[in-house]
Amino acid sequence: MTYEPTNAELYSVIQRLCSKIDNLEKKIDRLSENRETNIDKVRRKGGLDAPDLYGDWLTFIKVEKKHYDNLFTLHGGVLTTFKDIVLEHINVGDSLPLYKHKKSVYVYQTIDDEPEWCLFDNDSLIKMVQEVWRKLLSIQLNDIHIDKDDDEIKDQKRRVVIQMRQKLCETKSNRQDILKWIKNVI
Repeated sequence: MTYEPTNAELYSVIQRLCSKIDNLEKKIDRLSENRETNIDKVRRKGGLDAPDLYGDWLTFIKVEKKHYDNLFTLHGGVLTTFKDIVLEHINVGDSLPLYKHKKSVYVYQTIDDEPEWCLFDNDSLIKMVQEVWRKLLSIQLNDIHIDKDDDEIKDQKRRVVIQMRQKLCETKSNRQDILKWIKNVI
């Protein structure tokens, strides 16, 4: 024989479950409020206005011939040159779309046609790398005709620039190094 609960017992169990669900929802709401960081509010308290959008800011990164030449020096290299270019750009502008709050870096970018602060992630880094890479590639293409090196060295230089994006974006240790560096610079 099976035991069948009465309607009163079922009703009591349903009420207890509903009460537990309500308590859980309240706790989730409280935790969400505590975790939500409104970077705009934090920046306004510090007297900072809304910066340029990240995409616009990236287009103004200045890459010069000295940066291109630095790629091939002993003290240069792909990672160092990239950091130098970005650091110069950070130091020039006063409307930086990157903001460090606690241990996280945020980026001011457009999401669904609305400017919004988001965590600086791999996608943000890839956009930055692509912009620097594109400008270095442009310098290389402009200078290829006046480069006095022999063809083999020119080919090696082309390879270094072409592989730069891949080395910075697809090599996990380089990506992590850049993300850590950005946290320290900002």
